[in-house]
Amino acid sequence: LSTTKGKIFNKIFAAVCAAAFIAVATRSLWTDPNNTMIKFKSKKAETFETISAENIKLRAEEKEKCEKWFRENILCENGAMPVFGFTLGDKNFPDDFSVSPQISRPFNDSNKTVYELKWLLDGVEITENAVLYKEKATCEWTVFLRNTGPDNSEEISDFYAADAVLPIADPTLYYLLGSENTAEDFTMKKVKLSKPALKFSPKEGRSSCGFSPFFNFSGSDSGAVMAIGWTGIWELLTNTAENGVRVKAAQKELNGYLTPGEELRSPLVSLSFYDGGNCVKGFNTFRSFMLDDVIPENTKNITSYVLADEFSTLTVQELIEKMHDPALKYMDAADVVWMDAGWYEYTESWSDGNGNWTADPTRYPNGMGEIGDAVNADGKKYLLWYEPERLRAGTLMWQKGEENPGWMIKSDDENALWNLANDDACDWLISFICDSLKENKVSVYRQDFNTDPTPMWEKADAELYGGRKGFCENHYIQNLYRYLDALVERNGVIIDNCASGGRRIDLEMEKRSVPLWRSDYNCDQSHPDLLEASQNMTAGLSAFVPSSGTTYYTGTEYRARTSLMTCGSTNDFYGELIAKYGTERADLLKNYYPIQIGSTDKDKILAFQFGDEASGFAVIYKRAKVTDTEFGLKLSGLSAEKEYEVYNFDTPENIGCYTAGSLMSNGIAVSLPDGESATILRYTQK
Repeated sequence: LSTTKGKIFNKIFAAVCAAAFIAVATRSLWTDPNNTMIKFKSKKAETFETISAENIKLRAEEKEKCEKWFRENILCENGAMPVFGFTLGDKNFPDDFSVSPQISRPFNDSNKTVYELKWLLDGVEITENAVLYKEKATCEWTVFLRNTGPDNSEEISDFYAADAVLPIADPTLYYLLGSENTAEDFTMKKVKLSKPALKFSPKEGRSSCGFSPFFNFSGSDSGAVMAIGWTGIWELLTNTAENGVRVKAAQKELNGYLTPGEELRSPLVSLSFYDGGNCVKGFNTFRSFMLDDVIPENTKNITSYVLADEFSTLTVQELIEKMHDPALKYMDAADVVWMDAGWYEYTESWSDGNGNWTADPTRYPNGMGEIGDAVNADGKKYLLWYEPERLRAGTLMWQKGEENPGWMIKSDDENALWNLANDDACDWLISFICDSLKENKVSVYRQDFNTDPTPMWEKADAELYGGRKGFCENHYIQNLYRYLDALVERNGVIIDNCASGGRRIDLEMEKRSVPLWRSDYNCDQSHPDLLEASQNMTAGLSAFVPSSGTTYYTGTEYRARTSLMTCGSTNDFYGELIAKYGTERADLLKNYYPIQIGSTDKDKILAFQFGDEASGFAVIYKRAKVTDTEFGLKLSGLSAEKEYEVYNFDTPENIGCYTAGSLMSNGIAVSLPDGESATILRYTQK
């Protein structure tokens, strides 16, 4: 076409084709109907290959591979470019700059080596804090940008923490759904990667809503587990490249100049490398890193008793009497006594009082410290619920926000977000909550977050940050970590991480807290698939997050064995049941071997194994509509030349003796009882 109309048509046609190409090249997991792995109603159970104790262990070559990648991509040795980047005005870092970093090593021990790298470019100081955990074949890094000049910087855009190619051939990606108050919460999925990119990003401004920020790229002869630490809106793009798997991770939206002295940071990114074509090795390489170097030591096994939920109207005296009621034998088994929402003044429901973090004087005239003293006197820890980021009109914090412009972001006349992005507001909240925790004798601080902050972050960008997109979120998340760290430093508390259930589980939050209530789907005991959903959550989360919890279930062995998890809460769970499965709870902190997982359907079996080469257990959940009378169980993690004794938990007198090779290759036929059941098989090396 040579006419003017023809030229216009050509331009329109080219634009449509370009848009279509981009849509195909970057597939959104939320909208792409061709990605069968995210048709959430499809509940196919996935099976996994066995792996021996010898092959699950990291070898020297894998540790060296990680260190080599770290030295090239993070320390920029041999002239290599850094793995992160950004655009500053019309220049791209690192492509348009040839400045070498200044490198210091502020910390080094047998477990980790910490590096600090610095560049100074056009008045912007770049700091990369990086850690090599050589014995775990794992590394992590975070990047900070600070304006050191007297004027606003050039505009910063496309600030990514990682844009790298990992040497993985023929990759399959294993990932988790997030928490959305559904039976599918934390279901494991897998997808075969190809050249068209997949895009992952959470919903609602919370890091594990929709998708969880943990990814296992498993190839034909090697793999890597990637984790993202950003308790806001992260984004991961991934596809196959010429030499492996490309990954690009960033805060989803961030664009604007830096004022003098202002600092931004990237998400934290970690990579755990492993060899072999078995994704289960990747899960356990990452779990070892999490258990030894990430998760706070005092959060790995917690049994809590719910003394008062959000609907309780009991007084101090009534609560103390309840706590010491000799009929409540299950109290003896708890190491944490839990008081949930509603201990402050409110109007009609517990959420009306969000922002009133002082005790209701009618029920608690002398404050909550009396209950804390009684709990501590019993040798237990006292858990108290707070939700300091979400405010309701008329509360103490709302009034404080009204007095200090910029300290809160209103969504309407009744609701607001405390603006942690404001340093003064953050400092005030640190002092206020630290004083509250001390006064109330709290040793476990439960932080909830029942809102989507995205609209308020966007509003603050427009009103407080001159239209710079993503700046409120970035400063908010930085100060969220500063706030939580201050609570631990000043008060020595354990932090329980809740956000409408587990919607804020990421690498940064795992460094500081434990999700004692991983999904609000467990709030409604009437769900017909409640137990199957809980089994599935344990199966999915355990691949990346070793410690989590929800309520314990009672009434039958099937319900009790559904409660096999590191942490749990209850108000009717007898101590003898906890003692009965004490060994299994301890084994949950060893290696994890998924056997058949990924479904909540009542006509599908779910099975997994925990343990080491010396001992452990497997559990087979036969659901109500399963017609199979036996299950072929193959164990993993056994020492190849050893023999093992295997017995059914319910008939320990009937012990079978098998070689490791037989158990891992051929397996054993496990008879399944009629109806729904949970069969536990224990194994011990001879």
